[in-house]
Amino acid sequence: MSSRFTLLPAGKNSRMRVGLFGGSFNPPHVGHLHFAKEAIKRLNLDKLVWLVAPQNPMKDVALRHSFSRRITDVRKFVRHPKMAVSDIETYQRHTYTAATIARLRKMHPNVEFIWLMGADNLPSFHKWHRWKNIVEAAPICVFDRVIDKVVNVYSALKSRVIKHCNVSVITRNSSMQCVSPQSISMMRGKRINISSTLLRATKNYV
Repeated sequence: MSSRFTLLPAGKNSRMRVGLFGGSFNPPHVGHLHFAKEAIKRLNLDKLVWLVAPQNPMKDVALRHSFSRRITDVRKFVRHPKMAVSDIETYQRHTYTAATIARLRKMHPNVEFIWLMGADNLPSFHKWHRWKNIVEAAPICVFDRVIDKVVNVYSALKSRVIKHCNVSVITRNSSMQCVSPQSISMMRGKRINISSTLLRATKNYV
């Protein structure tokens, strides 16, 4: 079964650096977009793929719109020449991140993948299905952010997964040149106090 997006240009030996930005995006917001743009610039990405998740076992299913609604919203929201939106996880038996990355690496052996996520996900990362497989398969870039629980890169440093990885910090004026599995890069930048949870709580959100 083929991928729902094309990563490689003509030529099987072409090498690319691709960021995988996974989430339920319910709804997508300016914080997501800011992170994506910063990741492209500071991680020297050739492409960034928004992986819209059909389901997220770490979140309350009752709070989410349907997958079709969410992926439609993301596709309308994302307008960037280096960004793509994928529904590849709807074509897998399991939607776990570890399985998705393993499949993509097999499909695109010449691509260097980087997993992207907000700092608020790091404290609970060790609860993800086969989380060690994830850190062994791809480097992780974590973006500092402020949300209702105020989780940032400093509190995230106390997370369990940190003990299994080499940690570095990408400041506002620096970029990532070399990456390797079992590494976590903390990307410092502008903090945007917004989240999908807060947006769903507003009266104007339908």
